[in-house]
Amino acid sequence: MDKEPLLQVTDLSLTVPYLGIAYPAVEHISFSMAKGDSFGLIGESGCGKSLTALAIAGLLPEQILRSSGKIIFDGVDLTQLTAQQMQAYHGDDISMVFQDSATSLNPLLTVGYQLREVIVLYCPTADTPAKQKQLAEDSLREVGLIDPAETLNKYPHQLSGGQRQRIMLAMAMLPKPRLLLADEPTTALDLTTQQQILALIRNLQIKHHLTLLMISHNMRVVQSLCQRTLVMYAGKIVEQGPTESILQQPQHPYSKALLGAMPTFDRRGKPLETVEGMVPPLYARNLACTFSPRCPRKTAECDLAVAEKKQGDRMVLCNHPE
Repeated sequence: MDKEPLLQVTDLSLTVPYLGIAYPAVEHISFSMAKGDSFGLIGESGCGKSLTALAIAGLLPEQILRSSGKIIFDGVDLTQLTAQQMQAYHGDDISMVFQDSATSLNPLLTVGYQLREVIVLYCPTADTPAKQKQLAEDSLREVGLIDPAETLNKYPHQLSGGQRQRIMLAMAMLPKPRLLLADEPTTALDLTTQQQILALIRNLQIKHHLTLLMISHNMRVVQSLCQRTLVMYAGKIVEQGPTESILQQPQHPYSKALLGAMPTFDRRGKPLETVEGMVPPLYARNLACTFSPRCPRKTAECDLAVAEKKQGDRMVLCNHPE
């Protein structure tokens, strides 16, 4: 029996208006996550990954419009809520870790002050300064910071990128959310620190039975964390399925290209593969298959129509999948 979904995104489309024209930024996105699931959403910059996460969190900029779709969280359609009603879901139900901790943390306030802001809002049992300080220290200790008491008195610029990202995770976890949206939290970190942060996220997910949506450019990042992967290109999900299945046998040419661009030990001394061209801008997404200008398998029909093919728990949006 299938688990009951915690999050259902159905036919979600987002547009960016410019000079009276609504350009598609995200088109007909659909997926479903049960409690405790871990999904990876991958693709190049400009593919709509972060916009999808912001839509789920109810944090879209005013100029981004939802043209269709539903976002059902625990039986409630979040797209029908007012901004004030949506605030009830922030923190306690849905938390988000952003890509750049240096800009997410306030450089003028100490770490302790910023953690206390979260505690006052979302942790009512910590109703005295002593309890708030203890909870702040415990949250930093949980994310692997060795001297929490000293860290509370520091400013963000006095900490490394890895330490700041741990603090962002601590802030996101304080309200004990059910869904964690992680928007490329390791992109700006060196490889060793990146692996440490990924291990930390994995441990937090298991410990708190979190539902995790991880956004990344890197297929190897989601391999260590995610049961299922959604490959996104130019606003559309072009392939989705179990992570290991996609890594071992990618069906969409874009998925294969992303894998080919990843450095591995067996390719030492060999040049990395590249994908010629770039993600089309919003105003140039007028082809049925937006990847066709970069695709080695392209045929004339790809510019006119593209077929979605399903087989078991795999889906690929391609006329000529492998």
